Amino acid sequence: MIQIVGDGLAGSLLARALREKGVSFRQFGDGNTNTPPVGFVHLFQGRTFHRDPVEVVAFRKAIAFWRAEPLALEWDVERWVRPGDRLHRSADTDTVPEEYRPSELGPQHYSYRPGFSVAAQAVVEKARGPELEIKRVDCGKLEGTVVEATGLFIEESFEGIPWDTNPGRTVEAKPEQEPDRMLLYRGCHLAGDPRQPDHLTIGGRVSSKGEAKGDETNLAEEVTGHRVRELNEWWGERMANAIDRWPQVGWLPDGRFLLVGFGGRALFWLPYCVELAVEALERGDNEEIPLSLRADRFQDRLNLK
Repeated sequence: MIQIVGDGLAGSLLARALREKGVSFRQFGDGNTNTPPVGFVHLFQGRTFHRDPVEVVAFRKAIAFWRAEPLALEWDVERWVRPGDRLHRSADTDTVPEEYRPSELGPQHYSYRPGFSVAAQAVVEKARGPELEIKRVDCGKLEGTVVEATGLFIEESFEGIPWDTNPGRTVEAKPEQEPDRMLLYRGCHLAGDPRQPDHLTIGGRVSSKGEAKGDETNLAEEVTGHRVRELNEWWGERMANAIDRWPQVGWLPDGRFLLVGFGGRALFWLPYCVELAVEALERGDNEEIPLSLRADRFQDRLNLK
């Protein structure tokens, strides 16, 4: 029996995939997800346009997955960068297929596609099924194959791996005019809300101390040229390992299974990583998981409790 611990994006999308394959499992969680109401997906999240080949493979999976999901909207993306920064210097990248490369619209102004805004909380609720039991459990006391999709709580299971917890903020707003593309401007993401297309979701700017900069609506008005009225905000935290900040997927030497460490890129990585996880659970090994994503790649630093 597969036991999934965690009912956020990772645990719930894995549960959906196992259910679709007819695999027997149970899922445990507390019923409260750390998932934002709306999140964003595009290839160039981060501070450079250069991408690893594994990221390109993952992005192709994400495109197919989110195009098939009614709770996602697809956009062309426009992005402004600062003169001379890493994004600006890497804009002529040849590390991604030509169809995904940024094209220059003007000085420090680029376009690429596709991007997606995803009603992430609604995706989690939709993926949950009768297998979910609202209950806190001790992973070490469960029988069978235990999949830890525990998000922030993964830090409690390990010593030796440094973890980085970053705050996140999204703002729900009502624009004077509906957006027709995704915009990335001075640290903010802006795109329509799949639940309410006449609303705008803004990926807020957060200081290193986790404090909102508070200028999201002003920036939205500046870049769109229209008035924007803030309605609600969401706060949450994301967990990633501080070594390479990539997810950890697959089997550990002690027989546990991880699907964790997605940070702020869970919507990007999970379509690919869930597919890898299902295959690894069926095979009983990590052979088909890229080395850069394997849960055991930090084996020399693991001190299992």
